[in-house]
Amino acid sequence: MIPLSQAAGTLPGYLLLLLILVLVVGQAAVLVLTVRDRRGRGWTLAACALLLAGLVLAVAVVDLAWPGRQWYAWDGFVRNLPWLWYALLELVLGVLTALAMANALVYRRRNLTPDAIRRVLNLLPAGVCVSRPDGTVLLTNLNMVRLCRALTGSPLTDANRFWARVRALGEDRDGQLLVHLPNDEAWLFSCSPLQGGPEQQILAADVTDRDRITRELAAKNRQLKQVQQRLKAVAADERGLVAARELVNARTTVHNQLGNVLLIGKYYMDHPERMDETELLHLLEYQNYFLLGEAEQTPAPPDDLDRALDNARRIGLEVETLGPVPTAQPALGLLAQAVAQCGANAVRHAGADRLTVTLRTGPEGWRLELTNNGTPPAGPVAETGGLAALRRAVESAGGVMTIQSAPVFALRITLP
Repeated sequence: MIPLSQAAGTLPGYLLLLLILVLVVGQAAVLVLTVRDRRGRGWTLAACALLLAGLVLAVAVVDLAWPGRQWYAWDGFVRNLPWLWYALLELVLGVLTALAMANALVYRRRNLTPDAIRRVLNLLPAGVCVSRPDGTVLLTNLNMVRLCRALTGSPLTDANRFWARVRALGEDRDGQLLVHLPNDEAWLFSCSPLQGGPEQQILAADVTDRDRITRELAAKNRQLKQVQQRLKAVAADERGLVAARELVNARTTVHNQLGNVLLIGKYYMDHPERMDETELLHLLEYQNYFLLGEAEQTPAPPDDLDRALDNARRIGLEVETLGPVPTAQPALGLLAQAVAQCGANAVRHAGADRLTVTLRTGPEGWRLELTNNGTPPAGPVAETGGLAALRRAVESAGGVMTIQSAPVFALRITLP
């Protein structure tokens, strides 16, 4: 076999040098991973032994790079050994190094190592910083470092100084501090002691979207308040106009009544022979009724239902009433309102010419049902306009209103 000394300057010699270099680098990486992951004394000693074996082999093979120069006492013995033995040793150490590297990588994937904790913290969208009471930073992540540099212009080396800056810039939000960065980001900071130790933790959460929505809602609320104030002013003006209109109407009515009384009196004084005195007194009493306002005068019975039925007949709708008609409020008023609204909708939207009103009374109260012979609705009936007003009136009276769209339209009202 060719000794190692004769392999210098040949392809096998260069391969031996390259492989031993790669081998030593890999063994050093295994040792670094073992120490960083804190795998214990046994694994650390094994990694050191593997690296030591690689270094010893490297010292033996280094003669290939400087042939003819003696590096150690047993250099001649090493040079005369076959180079293939060194290749086999490198192969064995290479296999052991590969196995150790694979084991280290598997351990890092399956176990929680300090480096894994650091990587996970750096992936968090929040900012995290753990420090001693004197401000010495023990653990932090990239987001918190970036926030510190944006707020203070320097790296995160003193947590106390960083928190003092946050307090100076922050706005209180229920014990937390809201800070706006120069790039319009919004972060919510909090500082609290760690459980079970004197260390303290600073946490930061990105609330940029929530802060933007909050500010938009605040701006819209201000606009709504302005609109509300304008509506109140318009309503006050409208109430003034209504009161003035009612006053004008009352004055006009009083003027007309007094004018009639004066005309009747003047006619009697000019032609006493043409008018009976008793008839004159009755006529004057009728004309002065508005002014006298006698308390014993019996009020006229409600005619809301009559007007609703008359209006239905005028638009070509025949109303059929089945059952007893209520005579007291609010059932009578709600019946009239329901007939007026359903009658107009039946003619306008369903092309009906007949409206059926079914009334029942019992211990639970009044039950009203209105149907028509028109075209059924194509879908659910939207409660707008008159139907919405009718529902509000029914619910104000303590009743319940339901609307059926299929197979035929039916409006039902239950009153206590």
